[in-house]
Amino acid sequence: MRKRSRKIKKKIDDFSFWEHLEDLRVKILWAIGVFFVFFLVAYFYLSLRLITFLVHFSGLKLYYISVFEPFLSRVKVSAFSALVVSIPFFILQVLRFVLPGLLPHERKVLVLLTVVVFVFSGATGFVLFWFSPYLLRLFVKTFAISAIYYHFSVSTFLNFYVMLALVDLVLVLIPAITYLLLKMEILKVENIGKVRRFVIPVTMFIAALVTPPDPLSMIIVALPLWLLFEVSVFVFRLGRLKDR
Repeated sequence: MRKRSRKIKKKIDDFSFWEHLEDLRVKILWAIGVFFVFFLVAYFYLSLRLITFLVHFSGLKLYYISVFEPFLSRVKVSAFSALVVSIPFFILQVLRFVLPGLLPHERKVLVLLTVVVFVFSGATGFVLFWFSPYLLRLFVKTFAISAIYYHFSVSTFLNFYVMLALVDLVLVLIPAITYLLLKMEILKVENIGKVRRFVIPVTMFIAALVTPPDPLSMIIVALPLWLLFEVSVFVFRLGRLKDR
């Protein structure tokens, strides 16, 4: 078995550029195929049950406000469910493509970091989901004007949960990616000042994608993202000082 694994590793290392590209294309096609299969399963067997569960869990009275909203709601829930379920397979394909080109210590860091990201994203997502009804009531009852009535559409309601999932990913991925780049010395602590001028526009761009189209909302979301990056760099510096 060891001789066979060495032969496979040697074969991967000897790939030409076009063979690597073909290997990447096959892995991407597999990931897309798995997503499509899970999408069909979710659409026909899961989407209605999941929407019904979320509505009962929130305790809100929702409305369809367009002819196409029932269909589009099922498509949105199915696509998001398929994405969540197929992410582990996609990550596995990425690791299979990347790991042969890394050094042994870099492989350990990447695999360990992948496990940590899965654990923390799952834990954070569970907490956000469990408290989602309270978050809904907080935003509605705290910031809404009592003289104005509100009627939530199903699409708006589902967008709220998609936003929670994006928040979950951002909260976990920013520290993880920052640590990985610093650990592999792709990003160096000494050059943080130069990198910062690129980080701030990226955080503004991410905030613009997940917020309404107004500058204040974008700044309110972008500022914590930038602070999360700075805290990640600070923690890495502390860890490096302790290692010395």
